[in-house]
Amino acid sequence: MANQATNKSLWEKCLDLTHGRIKTFEYKGKSYDAPNDGAGYKKKSAYSNAYAVQLYNKLGGSWRKASLIGVAARVAFRHEADLGKWFKEKWVAIDSDGNIIGDCAQSHNYPNKTDKGQDPLKCLPQAKAKKMSKSERAKAAKRKIQKEKSEPDKKDKTPTFAKT
Repeated sequence: MANQATNKSLWEKCLDLTHGRIKTFEYKGKSYDAPNDGAGYKKKSAYSNAYAVQLYNKLGGSWRKASLIGVAARVAFRHEADLGKWFKEKWVAIDSDGNIIGDCAQSHNYPNKTDKGQDPLKCLPQAKAKKMSKSERAKAAKRKIQKEKSEPDKKDKTPTFAKT
């Protein structure tokens, strides 16, 4: 969450000075000049922002935590709720025939290979898997197998995501 300047007019002056939109400004009897011989920073960058923040702080500006409002708040809340639900769900492994063969990521609960020699790749929440027909589960598992085959040079261990 970003911080907000409590004195917006002072913050705007600091930004204007930093970016060279104004060459100088006076504040409480002192004169402040733009950096780089009055030209300011040409591009917005971490350096220019740091300069503006330091100047604002030096002039007595303060900050407050910005609050999430409107859509952003609803989206953040929804994602937090979804993540909590995701951790509480029981996940099951699906083989390429559409069989539910055990808990997901629990290789000691089932053989590493199916009778066709393939890894049981597709994992789904158990409730969702039970709502799907066996053929729908098989199609989902086969899509994942195809997606993994299309990424032969993948070196990391991150999961491959395929449409369910």
